[in-house]
Amino acid sequence: MELNWELNRMMSSYSNYFKKQVGAQFNLDWVRKDSDFVYNQLRHVKKIVPFDSDLDAPVLEIGSGMGRLALLLYETGFSDYTGLEIDSEAQKFTQNLGFQSFNFLNQEIKEFAKQNSDQRFSCVFCFETLEHLEQPLQELRLISSLIKEGGLFIGSTPYPFKKNIVSDKSHLFVLHPINWKRLFEKCGFEHVIVSAMTFLPYLWRINKKLNFIIPFYIPGMKLVSTSLIIARKKKQ
Repeated sequence: MELNWELNRMMSSYSNYFKKQVGAQFNLDWVRKDSDFVYNQLRHVKKIVPFDSDLDAPVLEIGSGMGRLALLLYETGFSDYTGLEIDSEAQKFTQNLGFQSFNFLNQEIKEFAKQNSDQRFSCVFCFETLEHLEQPLQELRLISSLIKEGGLFIGSTPYPFKKNIVSDKSHLFVLHPINWKRLFEKCGFEHVIVSAMTFLPYLWRINKKLNFIIPFYIPGMKLVSTSLIIARKKKQ
């Protein structure tokens, strides 16, 4: 009973999150333009790890949002995708985008891991979501349990500048990169890379290829400074 109450509380707190916090528009053109922000990030990741070597392998995204990453993965050719999103309006929207064989669920990680304890994914994506976790150590262990041995975690989370903490009340754990590295190593990951990504404002709106990555953490109200995290699940 207590778990159900806690789950309902969390889900209701994110009702219409993307509409209120991000100003999302519920149409494919908006998603396509929003995906331009992560386009260069995926290209950068691919230079480090070949996450797209098997397009038929199952992948999971935690915090699928309005579908900007899912769109890029779909256009890349991935065929077995599951996205978790606790904003029910965003989840309903993405489920109706028409990405064949892509499944978007209105679930949080604890509930999903409990119901899919035998499922293993080759890669888990989690961009700009870790900071929202209420129990990061416990939930990272659940994420680890869903990744096959040798599989990948690929994600990002804001650097702990004050602006990244106060800008969103749902940012509960905006941690230093060293803290994230320690947490991932504690949760069964190895070869953990945590690197800086800073983006100049608005250039990606002109052209997605202009959203180049500055490899330093830089303060500034209009700059976007975040940590890219790439980790591999330990083999037993």
